[in-house]
Amino acid sequence: SQLIPNMADWNYGMISFGGTPHWIVHPTSPKTGLMITQEACGDTSLSHALRMSWDWIIKHNKKSRIIVISDGEPTDDSKEHILELASVNNNIPIDTVGIGNSAQANLHTSFGFGGYGYDPEFLKRLSEISGGIFCEAHSVKQLTNAIFKLSPSERKLLGSPK
Repeated sequence: SQLIPNMADWNYGMISFGGTPHWIVHPTSPKTGLMITQEACGDTSLSHALRMSWDWIIKHNKKSRIIVISDGEPTDDSKEHILELASVNNNIPIDTVGIGNSAQANLHTSFGFGGYGYDPEFLKRLSEISGGIFCEAHSVKQLTNAIFKLSPSERKLLGSPK
């Protein structure tokens, strides 16, 4: 709920990719930011969640950005293959937010995320390939600030299908 004020004028969809990716909130407008986040379960099905996002964007011909919020590393595909897929879909920006650090207790308590650790170099590269931005968040306040920084109130929805 602390992230909602940052999205007051932003239409968005949300995919959970902890375990089997699924829509938490379906996209609702022609210009939509797609937020991908994970639930605590140990799996990080990032490749599948990105494919769901790209498929929706292409099918609906919408201008969109993708924001990936992750505290883990992909478990459904290799990092190299995910980066290849991102380069094919590089007209759709992927902003990434790595959450947590070695002291995960604050985020675990606040959001229910596990303490698996993420690969900052992978998330940076994923953003760079697509023209997105990488951020790190080590507290709830930093996560809220990162989402605001990446929101369309601060940046345009630049992506569009090929």
